[in-house]
Amino acid sequence: MDVKSPFQQKGLEILTGIEHFGDQKLTIDILKVLSDNFGEDYDRAVNPEKYYDENE
Repeated sequence: MDVKSPFQQKGLEILTGIEHFGDQKLTIDILKVLSDNFGEDYDRAVNPEKYYDENE
């Protein structure tokens, strides 16, 4: 894996610890909830043209 930022490095460290000692299913479930909640915000940031209001 090519780690490109401090955020990715920290996430990898945390997930590696969980992989060895934590509750993997719970962690995946929590990450999925976070992803679902930020999905539209991410999409808006990446594809603003899809959300452009012509009246603005």
